[in-house]
Amino acid sequence: MFINSNEGIESISLRNLGFVNHLFSNRYFGIDFKEYNFIRNNFEIPETTYEKLAKLNFRVDNLVFSKQIHGDEIIAIDKVDIKKIRGTEADAIITKETNIPIVIFTTDCVPIFLADKEKKIVAAVHAGWRGTALKIASKVVKKMSDYFGSSPSNIIAAIGPSIGVCCYEVQQELGEFFLLKMSNEKFYIDLKEENKKQLIESGVLEENIHESFICTQCNHDFYSYRRDGANTGRQINIIQIKE
Repeated sequence: MFINSNEGIESISLRNLGFVNHLFSNRYFGIDFKEYNFIRNNFEIPETTYEKLAKLNFRVDNLVFSKQIHGDEIIAIDKVDIKKIRGTEADAIITKETNIPIVIFTTDCVPIFLADKEKKIVAAVHAGWRGTALKIASKVVKKMSDYFGSSPSNIIAAIGPSIGVCCYEVQQELGEFFLLKMSNEKFYIDLKEENKKQLIESGVLEENIHESFICTQCNHDFYSYRRDGANTGRQINIIQIKE
Protein backbone atom coordinates (compact mmCIF):
# COMPACT_ATOMS: atom_id res chain seq x y z
CA MET A 1 0.00 0.00 0.00
CA PHE A 2 1.11 3.52 -0.82
CA ILE A 3 0.02 6.98 0.29
CA ASN A 4 -0.48 9.69 -2.32
CA SER A 5 0.53 13.30 -1.68
CA ASN A 6 1.12 16.45 -3.69
CA GLU A 7 4.80 15.48 -3.89
CA GLY A 8 4.45 11.82 -4.92
CA ILE A 9 3.89 8.56 -3.07
CA GLU A 10 5.15 6.89 0.10
CA SER A 11 5.12 3.26 1.16
CA ILE A 12 2.95 2.71 4.23
CA SER A 13 5.17 -0.19 5.28
CA LEU A 14 8.31 1.97 5.22
CA ARG A 15 6.54 4.81 6.99
CA ASN A 16 5.33 2.44 9.70
CA LEU A 17 8.91 1.41 10.51
CA GLY A 18 9.21 4.75 12.28
CA PHE A 19 12.86 5.42 11.44
CA VAL A 20 12.54 6.08 7.69
CA ASN A 21 11.69 9.29 5.84
CA HIS A 22 11.20 8.70 2.12
CA LEU A 23 9.47 9.78 -1.08
CA PHE A 24 8.99 8.53 -4.63
CA SER A 25 8.32 11.90 -6.23
CA ASN A 26 5.99 12.78 -9.08
CA ARG A 27 7.05 15.10 -11.91
CA TYR A 28 5.78 18.22 -10.12
CA PHE A 29 8.13 17.64 -7.20
CA GLY A 30 10.86 16.28 -9.45
CA ILE A 31 13.40 18.18 -11.52
CA ASP A 32 13.12 19.42 -15.06
CA PHE A 33 15.69 18.62 -17.75
CA LYS A 34 17.66 21.82 -17.20
CA GLU A 35 17.99 21.07 -13.48
CA TYR A 36 18.95 17.46 -14.21
CA ASN A 37 21.69 18.60 -16.59
CA PHE A 38 23.01 20.94 -13.90
CA ILE A 39 23.18 18.03 -11.47
CA ARG A 40 24.94 15.75 -13.97
CA ASN A 41 27.50 18.39 -14.89
CA ASN A 42 28.20 19.85 -11.46
CA PHE A 43 27.34 17.06 -9.00
CA GLU A 44 25.39 19.65 -7.05
CA ILE A 45 21.69 20.00 -6.32
CA PRO A 46 19.99 23.27 -7.40
CA GLU A 47 19.03 25.56 -4.54
CA THR A 48 15.33 25.30 -5.35
CA THR A 49 15.51 21.50 -4.99
CA TYR A 50 17.36 21.83 -1.67
CA GLU A 51 14.64 24.10 -0.36
CA LYS A 52 11.73 21.83 -1.21
CA LEU A 53 13.47 18.73 0.17
CA ALA A 54 14.28 20.57 3.38
CA LYS A 55 10.59 21.36 3.83
CA LEU A 56 9.94 17.61 3.92
CA ASN A 57 12.50 17.21 6.73
CA PHE A 58 15.32 15.75 4.67
CA ARG A 59 18.80 16.74 5.85
CA VAL A 60 19.78 18.28 2.52
CA ASP A 61 23.27 19.40 3.55
CA ASN A 62 24.17 15.69 3.78
CA LEU A 63 22.38 14.62 0.61
CA VAL A 64 24.17 11.99 -1.50
CA PHE A 65 23.56 10.81 -5.05
CA SER A 66 25.62 8.90 -7.57
CA LYS A 67 26.30 9.15 -11.29
CA GLN A 68 23.89 6.51 -12.56
CA ILE A 69 25.32 4.42 -15.40
CA HIS A 70 22.79 1.57 -15.78
CA GLY A 71 25.19 -0.88 -14.19
CA ASP A 72 25.46 -2.90 -10.98
CA GLU A 73 27.93 -0.83 -8.95
CA ILE A 74 26.92 -0.34 -5.32
CA ILE A 75 28.37 2.12 -2.83
CA ALA A 76 28.05 2.05 0.96
CA ILE A 77 28.51 5.40 2.66
CA ASP A 78 29.05 6.93 6.07
CA LYS A 79 29.36 10.53 7.20
CA VAL A 80 33.05 10.68 6.26
CA ASP A 81 32.25 9.85 2.63
CA ILE A 82 29.53 12.38 1.90
CA LYS A 83 31.49 14.93 -0.12
CA LYS A 84 33.71 12.54 -2.07
CA ILE A 85 30.94 10.04 -2.87
CA ARG A 86 28.62 12.50 -4.60
CA GLY A 87 28.79 11.82 -8.35
CA THR A 88 30.58 8.45 -8.02
CA GLU A 89 29.50 5.99 -10.71
CA ALA A 90 26.97 3.62 -9.15
CA ASP A 91 23.33 2.59 -9.38
CA ALA A 92 22.70 1.76 -5.74
CA ILE A 93 23.57 3.38 -2.43
CA ILE A 94 23.45 1.85 1.05
CA THR A 95 23.83 3.55 4.42
CA LYS A 96 23.33 2.86 8.12
CA GLU A 97 23.93 6.49 9.07
CA THR A 98 21.19 8.81 10.28
CA ASN A 99 20.43 12.07 8.50
CA ILE A 100 22.08 11.11 5.19
CA PRO A 101 19.41 11.28 2.49
CA ILE A 102 20.27 9.06 -0.47
CA VAL A 103 18.76 9.86 -3.85
CA ILE A 104 18.25 8.16 -7.17
CA PHE A 105 16.75 9.85 -10.22
CA THR A 106 14.37 8.00 -12.53
CA THR A 107 11.95 8.32 -15.40
CA ASP A 108 10.91 4.85 -16.56
CA CYS A 109 13.53 2.81 -14.67
CA VAL A 110 12.56 1.06 -11.44
CA PRO A 111 13.33 2.83 -8.15
CA ILE A 112 13.61 0.45 -5.19
CA PHE A 113 13.98 1.28 -1.50
CA LEU A 114 15.16 -1.39 0.94
CA ALA A 115 15.11 -1.06 4.72
CA ASP A 116 16.40 -3.52 7.31
CA LYS A 117 13.83 -3.14 10.10
CA GLU A 118 16.14 -4.64 12.75
CA LYS A 119 19.54 -3.10 11.99
CA LYS A 120 18.09 0.16 10.60
CA ILE A 121 19.93 0.15 7.29
CA VAL A 122 18.51 1.57 4.06
CA ALA A 123 19.33 1.30 0.37
CA ALA A 124 18.18 3.04 -2.80
CA VAL A 125 18.40 1.14 -6.09
CA HIS A 126 18.13 2.32 -9.70
CA ALA A 127 17.16 -0.62 -11.92
CA GLY A 128 16.74 -0.14 -15.64
CA TRP A 129 16.72 -3.15 -17.94
CA ARG A 130 20.52 -3.36 -17.93
CA GLY A 131 20.78 -3.14 -14.14
CA THR A 132 17.97 -5.63 -13.80
CA ALA A 133 19.69 -8.02 -16.20
CA LEU A 134 22.82 -7.66 -14.03
CA LYS A 135 20.66 -8.53 -10.98
CA ILE A 136 21.43 -5.33 -9.13
CA ALA A 137 18.56 -5.84 -6.66
CA SER A 138 19.95 -9.23 -5.64
CA LYS A 139 23.44 -7.79 -5.32
CA VAL A 140 22.24 -5.00 -3.04
CA VAL A 141 20.56 -7.51 -0.71
CA LYS A 142 23.79 -9.54 -0.67
CA LYS A 143 25.87 -6.47 0.11
CA MET A 144 23.50 -5.52 2.92
CA SER A 145 23.99 -9.04 4.29
CA ASP A 146 27.75 -9.29 3.79
CA TYR A 147 28.73 -5.71 4.65
CA PHE A 148 26.21 -4.86 7.35
CA GLY A 149 25.02 -8.25 8.60
CA SER A 150 21.43 -7.83 7.46
CA SER A 151 19.12 -10.82 7.37
CA PRO A 152 17.10 -10.72 4.10
CA SER A 153 13.99 -11.80 6.00
CA ASN A 154 14.17 -8.51 7.94
CA ILE A 155 14.27 -6.35 4.81
CA ILE A 156 11.22 -4.35 3.75
CA ALA A 157 11.18 -3.44 0.05
CA ALA A 158 9.20 -0.75 -1.77
CA ILE A 159 9.17 -0.70 -5.57
CA GLY A 160 8.19 2.73 -6.90
CA PRO A 161 6.62 4.07 -10.09
CA SER A 162 8.24 2.96 -13.34
CA ILE A 163 7.25 1.91 -16.83
CA GLY A 164 4.75 -0.94 -16.72
CA VAL A 165 4.53 -4.13 -18.71
CA CYS A 166 1.63 -2.45 -20.52
CA CYS A 167 4.07 -0.06 -22.23
CA TYR A 168 7.56 -1.53 -22.08
CA GLU A 169 7.92 -2.95 -25.57
CA VAL A 170 11.35 -4.51 -26.22
CA GLN A 171 13.23 -6.47 -28.83
CA GLN A 172 12.92 -10.24 -28.73
CA GLU A 173 16.64 -10.50 -27.98
CA LEU A 174 16.01 -9.41 -24.38
CA GLY A 175 14.42 -12.82 -23.88
CA GLU A 176 18.00 -13.89 -23.08
CA PHE A 177 17.58 -12.09 -19.74
CA PHE A 178 13.85 -11.80 -19.06
CA LEU A 179 10.55 -13.58 -19.38
CA LEU A 180 8.93 -11.90 -22.37
CA LYS A 181 5.23 -11.28 -22.60
CA MET A 182 3.74 -11.24 -26.08
CA SER A 183 0.82 -9.16 -27.35
CA ASN A 184 -0.12 -8.45 -30.97
CA GLU A 185 3.20 -9.93 -32.08
CA LYS A 186 5.11 -7.47 -29.89
CA PHE A 187 7.30 -8.30 -26.89
CA TYR A 188 7.08 -6.72 -23.44
CA ILE A 189 8.88 -7.12 -20.13
CA ASP A 190 7.72 -6.42 -16.59
CA LEU A 191 10.70 -4.76 -14.92
CA LYS A 192 8.97 -4.45 -11.56
CA GLU A 193 8.13 -8.14 -11.52
CA GLU A 194 11.66 -9.07 -12.58
CA ASN A 195 13.10 -7.10 -9.66
CA LYS A 196 10.53 -8.52 -7.26
CA LYS A 197 11.59 -12.04 -8.29
CA GLN A 198 15.23 -11.16 -7.64
CA LEU A 199 14.39 -9.90 -4.16
CA ILE A 200 12.46 -13.07 -3.34
CA GLU A 201 15.29 -15.26 -4.67
CA SER A 202 17.65 -13.29 -2.40
CA GLY A 203 15.62 -14.18 0.69
CA VAL A 204 13.37 -11.13 1.03
CA LEU A 205 9.92 -12.34 2.08
CA GLU A 206 7.24 -11.81 -0.55
CA GLU A 207 4.92 -10.28 2.04
CA ASN A 208 7.62 -7.68 2.76
CA ILE A 209 7.75 -6.48 -0.87
CA HIS A 210 5.36 -3.64 -1.76
CA GLU A 211 4.91 -2.58 -5.35
CA SER A 212 3.46 0.58 -6.84
CA PHE A 213 1.45 -0.24 -9.95
CA ILE A 214 1.86 3.26 -11.41
CA CYS A 215 3.17 3.15 -14.98
CA THR A 216 5.21 6.26 -15.69
CA GLN A 217 4.46 6.16 -19.40
CA CYS A 218 0.69 5.88 -18.88
CA ASN A 219 0.49 8.40 -16.05
CA HIS A 220 1.30 11.96 -17.08
CA ASP A 221 1.89 12.95 -13.45
CA PHE A 222 5.31 11.31 -13.87
CA TYR A 223 8.21 11.91 -16.24
CA SER A 224 8.67 9.25 -18.89
CA TYR A 225 11.67 8.96 -21.21
CA ARG A 226 9.76 6.73 -23.61
CA ARG A 227 6.77 9.05 -23.79
CA ASP A 228 8.46 12.46 -23.61
CA GLY A 229 11.85 11.84 -25.23
CA ALA A 230 15.44 12.42 -24.14
CA ASN A 231 14.94 15.99 -22.92
CA THR A 232 12.57 15.10 -20.12
CA GLY A 233 13.01 15.67 -16.38
CA ARG A 234 13.47 13.16 -13.58
CA GLN A 235 11.60 11.94 -10.53
CA ILE A 236 13.45 12.36 -7.22
CA ASN A 237 13.46 9.17 -5.14
CA ILE A 238 14.86 9.88 -1.69
CA ILE A 239 15.21 7.91 1.54
CA GLN A 240 16.80 8.81 4.87
CA ILE A 241 17.20 7.26 8.30
CA LYS A 242 15.76 9.65 10.85
CA GLU A 243 17.72 10.48 13.98
